[in-house]
Amino acid sequence: LTAGLAWSKTAVFTTITSVVLLPLCLLKNLSSLAPFSLLGSLGMLYTAVAMGIRYFGKAYVGSGKFAKDLPFNLQPAFGTIGASGVFNTQT
Repeated sequence: LTAGLAWSKTAVFTTITSVVLLPLCLLKNLSSLAPFSLLGSLGMLYTAVAMGIRYFGKAYVGSGKFAKDLPFNLQPAFGTIGASGVFNTQT
């Protein structure tokens, strides 16, 4: 529900950029943004650790904890030819 506003994706991105991001970029001293940079870096580290835990715990392999939750028609199929299939236009 848009509360009566029908905004396009371009209009939303332009507004956010103009109202929020542009003033932050125009600051004379960017050191006030340092804590938020650290917060973003810690968030990326947390995400990488969580992904590593799931990867090495084999949670998404065929017999893993979460594999049965994904319907068969939504499961990815990578085939048997491997990475060489990316460069082979005949397959």
